[in-house]
Amino acid sequence: MTQEHQAILALLKSSAVGKQNAIKSDDIFRQLTSQGMPIFQGRTQEQIRQNIRELVNTETELIGSGSNGYFIISNAIEAKESIESLEQRATTIKARANHIKNLWNSNNPANTI
Repeated sequence: MTQEHQAILALLKSSAVGKQNAIKSDDIFRQLTSQGMPIFQGRTQEQIRQNIRELVNTETELIGSGSNGYFIISNAIEAKESIESLEQRATTIKARANHIKNLWNSNNPANTI
């Protein structure tokens, strides 16, 4: 686990347990940089969001997200909502990918993908 991962996870565990305590990526960025962490500031805090995706995929803590930010999942309802949100996003992303593929193939019948 990287130093950034450790700092983000510690912040979530201390300040964002439960959906009602979610913390936005901008706030995570501000808190980590105030602690001296060398985090790149992006328009949508890409580095923070990438680190959280990595934590979700590799750590034993259950991390959810919603319109209010990121949080440590504290109950079954939050877990179900987080799972449903990710599954819905996956469905819509797949639909966009299929649309691009189909449109490309329609416009380029001699060079389909």
